[in-house]
Formats: sequence, C-alpha cells, structure tokens
Amino acid sequence: MSDHRVFETLLMKAVDDRLTPADRALLAGHLDRCARCREELADFRRIKGRTDALRERIMRDAMIIPPREGRGRRRLVLVATGLLAAGLLSLLGVAAHEFFTDGEVPLIVKVSVSLLAGGTALLAGLAVGQRLRGRGRDPYQEIDL
Repeated sequence: MSDHRVFETLLMKAVDDRLTPADRALLAGHLDRCARCREELADFRRIKGRTDALRERIMRDAMIIPPREGRGRRRLVLVATGLLAAGLLSLLGVAAHEFFTDGEVPLIVKVSVSLLAGGTALLAGLAVGQRLRGRGRDPYQEIDL
C-alpha cells in the first residue's frame, strides 16, 4: 500500500482549495483507487462546511465585519511601523549616548547594559527574520502527520 502521509496532506489542501495542478492530478488518481481517502475527503469537507457555517453564524450574530486588508492599509501599516521604529531607534540612540558618556555610571553597569541590549537586538532580529522567511510558504508544510 502506498504511503498515505502525502495524500493526507493533499486531502487537507483539497478541502481548503490550495492544491497545485500537479497535486490535484496526483490526488485525483489516488482517489480513483482508494475508498478510504475518498471517505476521509468527504468527512473533511463535511467538517469544513459545518465550521464555516458556524463561523458565519458567529460573525453575523456578533455583527462583526471580518477585516479586509487592502494595499493601502498594508502600506499605511508599513509606514507607521517604519516611523515607530525610527522614533524608537532615535530615542534609544540619544539615551545610549547620554548613558555611555556619563562619567558617574560604573563601567560594569555600562557593560551589562550593552550585553542586554545586544542580546535583545539579536533575539528580535532572529524573530523578525524567521517571520519574514515564513511569508508565502505552504501552511501545511509543517503539519506533522
């Protein structure tokens, strides 16, 4: 029997309509031969239909309008984030200059603050880098079946 791990992932993608043409052809061929996967696909679609209907009912009852991100909104968020980052970096720069040029602050405190700031900057950079690398990736890639 074939390795169904690949097809289980393809079934989930099919329910969310995220199959590539090649994946669609591969899954269609498999579904012609595998009754178990056909049943699973039907179950997945039934569950998705119910959860989608429940989501719609909750949104309607709560009178919540789902967010829609347009290009203008994304651009505005980017500009606002850039301005916030520039202001924060400027403020930190001035504070660091005052802190490190103050002769009354002991050297050990200056070194400790430098190590903390460096570690924080490194961790923040790693988190942002990981987030940026994850953009546009297949959300099903990390599912452990």
